[in-house]
Amino acid sequence: MPRSHARCRIFPLATLVLAGLAGPASAQTYPTQNITVIVAFPAGGLADIIARLVSSKLEARLKHSVVVENRGGAGGNIAAKAVFSAAPDGYTLLATTTGLAVNMTASKNRGFEMSDETKAGWEEEEAALERGDVDAAVEVNMRMWVDGPSRSPEEVDPEVRAKVAEMQRRAIEIYLEAGEEGDHQPLLEDWGERLGEISVPTLVVVGDLDRPEMLQIADKLESEIPGARRETIHGAAHVPSMERPEEFDRIVLEFLS
Repeated sequence: MPRSHARCRIFPLATLVLAGLAGPASAQTYPTQNITVIVAFPAGGLADIIARLVSSKLEARLKHSVVVENRGGAGGNIAAKAVFSAAPDGYTLLATTTGLAVNMTASKNRGFEMSDETKAGWEEEEAALERGDVDAAVEVNMRMWVDGPSRSPEEVDPEVRAKVAEMQRRAIEIYLEAGEEGDHQPLLEDWGERLGEISVPTLVVVGDLDRPEMLQIADKLESEIPGARRETIHGAAHVPSMERPEEFDRIVLEFLS
């Protein structure tokens, strides 16, 4: 049975940040205690690295400790359940990936489906993994998500490309070690139909050079989640946090503070 290509592709934190922030009445005194950031994946992966970088800067800005916890497993659903069960007071935050957004929105019954080009890329990646060629699988990811549909590899900062390739290789290794336990499992089957029920402040960050499907998903999240704030980072594809780190940090820290 072929492995699902969706399990290995890049899903950076940059595209979706959900935070259970306090309402206006308590915002004036926030925070009054330590903040916990629950990362939906194991330590050492892309989501974990970015979450720790943002948490460190958030801690310095808010003058309160920010504790990072890794609760990997079930495609991110263990962490999601923990955060959804916590009080929506801004002291328990979820650091996840766009896999959550894709699971919520990219389904045929929502009138949305990935393009043939993207599907072909996933098939190429999966074929590489089936023959044990991790290098080729990583390069497919770089071409699809770091370069994006409108740039050549030569037009992307080689340092960014190398760093993301290193992290993506590690993500693939973790997936291969996990086997079927690494499968994405939906927390709710119908959450793509329930975006209007999200009641916490939501920030959607996307690069303007990302794949068209990601831009469509960002549009849908912005329009269907009440009060969602959408920020587009120019000159970046699927990893704007790596290509434009200062702008990304500014956007996220302003949102969280």
